[in-house]
This record gives sequence, structure tokens and C-alpha cells, in this order.
Amino acid sequence: EGLTLAAAYWRASVERWVLAVIAVAVVNGLVGWLFGSTVIDQQTMARVLVPGASGPAIDPAELPRLLAGPLAVGIVSIVAKWFLVANAVAGLRGREVTLPWVLRSGLRALVADMLFAMIVLALISTALAFGAVGLIVLLGFLPVLAYVAIRLQFWTLAIFDGSGIAGGLS
Repeated sequence: EGLTLAAAYWRASVERWVLAVIAVAVVNGLVGWLFGSTVIDQQTMARVLVPGASGPAIDPAELPRLLAGPLAVGIVSIVAKWFLVANAVAGLRGREVTLPWVLRSGLRALVADMLFAMIVLALISTALAFGAVGLIVLLGFLPVLAYVAIRLQFWTLAIFDGSGIAGGLS
């Protein structure tokens, strides 16, 4: 029943979300046409991070071309996600989608995502620093980490629904 209602809402609100989808498609197409790819392949990333490790170092003049495409696609995709989440929350709450609300909530959600990424990075780095014992302990906490990850899937929705970063976490 919930999926039927959601599908009906998305059909009724096409004008709100279709621009975000078109923007991502256009940017992907333009980046692919101008730069040849919307992502940096693994070998090129290794050459950027560890010069000389897997072939010749990358010419610094080549970096803007390598980074412009993925950066443009990433930024447009993030903002498009904000509008899609805002549209979903607006449908649930009967709220109007306004640019200030989307940008404020989106920036808070971005900060929340960055905090989450830093915490995950710190946990993995700490586990790796302790070697095999750290990895075994991390594997032991996998069910707890899975539970927390599932709960955090709703963090962005809570932020767009009016909670702050800490309120969305709870």
C-alpha cells in the first residue's frame, strides 16, 4: 500500500523531480562528451596518489581535466539528491518545496554525511592499526555496525523533516 501511494505521489509530482533527474543526465552526458569519462579509473587514481608507483607520474596540467568531470557530476548529483529527498518529505508532510529549505537541509545533511564518513574512516583506520586483532574485533562488531548503518539511512530524511544534525542522528 505504501509503495502504491508513493508511486502515485511521484507520478503527481513529476514537475518537481524531473529537473533533478534531467540535470544529472545532462551533466553526465556533457562530461562524457567533453572529457571522455565521468569517473577516474583505478590506475589513474593510483598515479595521482602515489606518483611513480604504477607508471609515470601525472602531468600537473592534466589534473584539472581529470578532476573537472567527476567533480561536476558529484556536485550536481548531491544537489539533485537534496531535491529528491525534499520532494519525498514534502509529499509526506504536505509541505511546499522551497529553495532555502532544500539548501539549508541539504547542507546540514552533507555535514552529517561527512561526519559519518570521518567516523567510519577512524574506525577502519584504528582497526587496521591494530592489525589482525583489530580486524577480528571489527568483524565481531559487524552486527552492531550493520544496525547503526541501517538506522543512519534515515538521518538525511530526519534532517529534511526539520531535525538538526544531532536530532536526525537520534
